[in-house]
Amino acid sequence: MPVYDGKRTNIVSMLYTKDLAFVDPDDNTPLKTLCQFYQNECNFVFEDTTLDVMFKYFKDGKMRGHVYLCICTPVLKV
Repeated sequence: MPVYDGKRTNIVSMLYTKDLAFVDPDDNTPLKTLCQFYQNECNFVFEDTTLDVMFKYFKDGKMRGHVYLCICTPVLKV
């Protein structure tokens, strides 16, 4: 799940279910502490990147991780 700071568009980290497996809810561990400990990268891709390009990057080892967030650019009305 993406973790954001302030606005939902400001994604600063990623947390996975496996990251939370050994966290005791009674400890009230701050989310920031978990993010700093795991240091999961945020991977972004532009909305016009096609799947064949993504698959090639994965195959060539140019991309790390298996979750990518799409960056959508707003359409400006003129």
